[in-house]
Amino acid sequence: MLKSQAFYLTNITLILPLFTFTTCHWHDIQALHRAKGEVESHEASLADAAGPKFMTRDEFKQYGATLREKTHVYKRMKQELGDARAELVRV
Repeated sequence: MLKSQAFYLTNITLILPLFTFTTCHWHDIQALHRAKGEVESHEASLADAAGPKFMTRDEFKQYGATLREKTHVYKRMKQELGDARAELVRV
């Protein structure tokens, strides 16, 4: 066997296991990406089937504050409208 042939055989024996490991690893990565996509789709369908989620305590407090603010604005505008109507009747 020539030196150049021995050199190539040595390199092939070193590179071939790395190549097969890399290709196997690549197939594993692809399988993981497919599985991740399936899991995400199943989670989305489960979330739709589970129904509405409950608010946390802080979210509920914030919701209550916005409702109180809207109610206050509504009552103030209703009062202003009533006052405007009363002035129109007097005129």
